[in-house]
Amino acid sequence: MTVSIPFQFEPIKTGRTFTHLKIKPFYIPKNRDPNLEQKELSQQTSIRWDIDKETVLYLKEVFSFTDKGLKNNRETIKMATEREEFRDWCQEVNAMVRKFKINNPAGFFISEIKKRIEGN
Repeated sequence: MTVSIPFQFEPIKTGRTFTHLKIKPFYIPKNRDPNLEQKELSQQTSIRWDIDKETVLYLKEVFSFTDKGLKNNRETIKMATEREEFRDWCQEVNAMVRKFKINNPAGFFISEIKKRIEGN
């Protein structure tokens, strides 16, 4: 895959001699990947646009999610919360975290939820 980045340049003179080029990338809206644009925009909005308050609080308290962790996994959590089985999955994963004494409950939760989404 080839990526082209449009840029402008400006020669910089020292005395009468060109010694440097100042290169500035610039943005062309029609060449922008819409999926990348959507992802960047979603990173700037509150997680509460996609996930309800109770779920956010539950994930923070039970699985030790941070705001950054929720935003980084926004799409996975959003897909999972749309499933009827989501609450059951949370309880099952929480039981596994406690049983196996998992050190990173948030990471374990995301990996288990991804498996369950793909499996159904």
